Amino acid sequence: MSSRPPRPTDSEVPRPRDPVGSSAAEALWKTATGFLRGPLAQQVQQLYLVPCFPDAGHLVRNRRVYIKNMMAYVPDYDLGAVICGLLRAAMNASFELLEGRQHTLQNTVFSDPRVGKLLSAAPTVYLGRDFNKAAVKSTEERLMPQSIKQVYKDSFPPCMRRLYESYMAEHHLRHGGRMQLWLFFKGAGMTLEENLQFNRQIWREPQKFDKE
Repeated sequence: MSSRPPRPTDSEVPRPRDPVGSSAAEALWKTATGFLRGPLAQQVQQLYLVPCFPDAGHLVRNRRVYIKNMMAYVPDYDLGAVICGLLRAAMNASFELLEGRQHTLQNTVFSDPRVGKLLSAAPTVYLGRDFNKAAVKSTEERLMPQSIKQVYKDSFPPCMRRLYESYMAEHHLRHGGRMQLWLFFKGAGMTLEENLQFNRQIWREPQKFDKE
């Protein structure tokens, strides 16, 4: 494992609104932001200290950050790129680990009822348009109220499955969750009338459903 430089303390991180008397912080802020160009350069509100390598390597390579003591002073608008890079590296490491442990992959990951079937089918899934079929979905191809209980465990994505299970248990959903689930039903082919009828049946107090 490669060693990383020690993390600087909070006092070493320059901020745009440090006390007026903090001349050292002001000087460091100007140095770390003075070379930035473009409209975003005027919008920097915070700098984040990130190890130059590997975390901020792409920013260092493109000369987008100030470097001091092997730490990159990353503007807030570039922090998302650093986080995405860390996530990508973690996922690649996980895939490499699983590639050498097929037994674990088969017995743990693929047997998980939440994602097992989805991952097993992923290599053969075709997401493009099927020009051999009509544009209008038949009743067998679209989601219908009477078929939800039979298909939700295997066909719903994990987030929608949990939302639906919570809905069935509580007979109520907050507005945000309700909108997500309704839009999912719509995308799966359920008509507006079917959607409304289905939700009225589940609602704790059906007479109040239309008001909410």
